Amino acid sequence: MHTSLGYTASTSQPHTEVTAHTDVRRHYLRFAPSACATMAWLLTSGAGPIGCTQKATLPPASPPQHIQVLVQAGPALNLGDDGQPWPTAWTLYQLRADPEAADRDPLDAAAVLAAPDVVLKDLVLAQHPHTAFPATAARHVVELAPETTHLLALARFREPLGDASYLVYAVPRRDAACFYLGLDRSELDGGPFPPPGFDAAAFATTCPPATPRQ
Repeated sequence: MHTSLGYTASTSQPHTEVTAHTDVRRHYLRFAPSACATMAWLLTSGAGPIGCTQKATLPPASPPQHIQVLVQAGPALNLGDDGQPWPTAWTLYQLRADPEAADRDPLDAAAVLAAPDVVLKDLVLAQHPHTAFPATAARHVVELAPETTHLLALARFREPLGDASYLVYAVPRRDAACFYLGLDRSELDGGPFPPPGFDAAAFATTCPPATPRQ
C-alpha cells in the first residue's frame, strides 16, 4: 500500500463521464438493387452477358486506443540535501500482462528501480520517458499498443520510499480514460481516480469512468 501524498484534500473524486460515439453508414448499398435490375434487363434484352456483383463491405477498422496520463507534481517534489525541490525523471511502461499477477514473482521495488528492463523484459511493449517539474501539471496522451493491458509508472526519486516509486494501472476498456499520477516529496500515488489533493480542475479535459478489462 502507498502512503498518502502531502496534498490538502482528503478524498479522491472520479472524473466526469464522457462517451464518444461513431456512426458509420454505407449509403451506396441502397442503390445496388436498382443497379442489378438494370443489369438483368440488359441481359434479357440481348445486350450480352453482363454481371452484377455487390461488393462485400468490411467493418471500419477500430481506431487505436489512447490513454490520458495526468501528472501533477507538488511543490516539495524530490527534495535535495538543501531542502530545495528537484525535477524528477519518470517512465511509463506499456505491458502485455499484469506484473503483479499471482503466477509471477512478486515485484521488488529496489529491483524495478535498479533494472526495470530486466525485471519487466518479457512484458514491455513500449516505454515513454518523461520529467516532472516541481509545482507543475502536465497531460500526456499516449497511444496504446493493441496488446497493452497494464501500465507501470516508475519515478526516480533521490531517496525512494519502499514501493512508493512505482504504480501499476489496469488499462480500462474505454478510450481516452485517465491515469492519474501525483508526485510529491519522494512518493508516487494515483491510479484510475485522482489521489488526495490532486487538482483535476487544472487539466482542460474530461475522463470516462474506469472499467478494467475482463
